[in-house]
Amino acid sequence: MAEQFVPVIRVADVDRSLEWYSEFGFTEEFTSRFSDDFPAYRAISRGGFGIHLSEHPGDATPDSLLFVFVDDVENLAAQHGCEVEETLWARSFTLSDPDGNRLRFGQQKPSDGDMARVSTNGVHAVEESPNAEPGSGDGTDNSASNDNSASNDN
Repeated sequence: MAEQFVPVIRVADVDRSLEWYSEFGFTEEFTSRFSDDFPAYRAISRGGFGIHLSEHPGDATPDSLLFVFVDDVENLAAQHGCEVEETLWARSFTLSDPDGNRLRFGQQKPSDGDMARVSTNGVHAVEESPNAEPGSGDGTDNSASNDNSASNDN
């Protein structure tokens, strides 16, 4: 089996959650419950993406955010009456499940030279336009010249 990353989100009722998530193409993989009076734990999936839904207190933080990349964000948004938001790197929309967890469905934009990128130090930057002067403050990533370490003048 290939390695996978599967987030766990906290829900109050796995049955109600499955009903909501099934509207977005998720299906049940399994449900685990030690006995009728214990909280349930359910795995759901959509394509190659899985989520575990847990009723167990302490399993996960409420109000989580999951980003789900899809091939046709416009169609999915239209099916659910949502508007697509434009960002530098993706087109997306966000919905909240019955427990306040948010799913952000998005489609990555093709790289075009004006895309946002993340430098190796994790600082978000926008590539300079071809007509800009180097270091002109127009979004150039000058992180290599920025020393964020504290000086010690003792």
